[in-house]
Amino acid sequence: MVPLGAKRSAAEGGTVGEGVLKYALFDVAFPSLSDKISQMSVRNDSQSAINRARKLRSQMTTMERTLWHRIRKEQLGFRFRRQYPAGSYVLDFYSPDIRLCVEIDGPQHDEATDGRRDAYLLQRGILTHRVPSLDVFRDADAVVEGLGTVCRLRAEELAMPICESDILSNQLDPFLCKTAIEKL
Repeated sequence: MVPLGAKRSAAEGGTVGEGVLKYALFDVAFPSLSDKISQMSVRNDSQSAINRARKLRSQMTTMERTLWHRIRKEQLGFRFRRQYPAGSYVLDFYSPDIRLCVEIDGPQHDEATDGRRDAYLLQRGILTHRVPSLDVFRDADAVVEGLGTVCRLRAEELAMPICESDILSNQLDPFLCKTAIEKL
């Protein structure tokens, strides 16, 4: 497995089964989903984490509610769960299909704690995408558009097919969906 924060591409000696997601702020190396899925379980929750997740679902912040109404029911082409327990953590939003966690960061978030949490999730093959709550407040549509791009990149990186209806209706870039197009 590639160490957290390491940058490796095929040209730099990366091996088959490893990929690199590239975003404006960071590069993250991670093992392929097929290599890791049999070795890990996201759901290793305690009863207290499950109870905390249930409580948080009923007490979502305004920014969480705003984003949730725009991503629920596969509006981006991917299913998301809200306030999803993962180990001792509760993820704001989680897409099990592409193993992506979306966190809305308000002023109460602590970088050290967030770093430990991100490392824990990355060890289990889950990428964390952080969105400042102020961005959701200022322009939720732009945040959702950016999140859609992150989701498509993640799906492409994991070589998972995306909804055939989206490909056929030209909603997605065919380059990002090469695996899905080959299956059609």
